Amino acid sequence: MCETPTSETKAHWEQIIDSLLEKSIITHRRQLDELRIWQGSDFNVDVELTNYLEQERSSLVKLLSDIRPLTPVVAQRHSYKTGTLRYFERQYIDGVQNIAKLRCSNDECDGLIGYWVDNEAPSDIPAYTADKKAASYTMSI
Repeated sequence: MCETPTSETKAHWEQIIDSLLEKSIITHRRQLDELRIWQGSDFNVDVELTNYLEQERSSLVKLLSDIRPLTPVVAQRHSYKTGTLRYFERQYIDGVQNIAKLRCSNDECDGLIGYWVDNEAPSDIPAYTADKKAASYTMSI
C-alpha cells in the first residue's frame, strides 16, 4: 500500500485491515498468511472451527477408547504352564474416575489392567477392583 511505511502509516493501515476483518469484508488465510476478498468472505472458517472444537471437546479416555479400543490380554505364560486360560480386561483411566470403584465390565475376566493417561499420578493405587479382581495399572504420563 506504500513503499516505505512510517509507523503512523503502518498503524493506519493495520487499523483499516482490522476493521475490514471484523466486518468480514476480507478474510485472513493463515495457511498462506494472506488477505483475500472473495464471495463468501463473510463466513469465518477459523472462528467456526474453533467454536466446533470447543463444543466437541472430549476427555482423552473417551477419545482413546473410541479411536483405539483395548482388547483383553491373555496371561500366556500362566496358561502355558498351568493349562488354565486367564485373561485381563484393559481400560484407559484418568483422574476423573475413582480408581477404588473401578469394576471389570465382563464377569468372566480375571482382573483389570488400567492405563493411566492423566498428568498427575494417582495417590492411592488399589491392588483389587471393586468387584475383588486383581488390578494392575500402567502409568503413561
